[in-house]
Amino acid sequence: MKLLRERRLAQGWSQQDLANRVGCTKQHISDLERGRVRPSLLLLHRLSDVLRIPDSELLMDSIANACISTTPKEEEDLRSH
Repeated sequence: MKLLRERRLAQGWSQQDLANRVGCTKQHISDLERGRVRPSLLLLHRLSDVLRIPDSELLMDSIANACISTTPKEEEDLRSH
């Protein structure tokens, strides 16, 4: 989630700082920023609240990321062709 990383850095927070504020792990924040996982609705709301981003804007960023991301299997298939 590009927007998540941008807003976190704009606040001057580390991934651990943000994780502490929303109640998850640093690894989960990293996975979110890299598009490896998508946030639950509860976490999405907590993130939007802490980062002062409308839920809808953060949700759209998450959806956009999901639409362009590929799984490792898909990447392998693409390389083999």
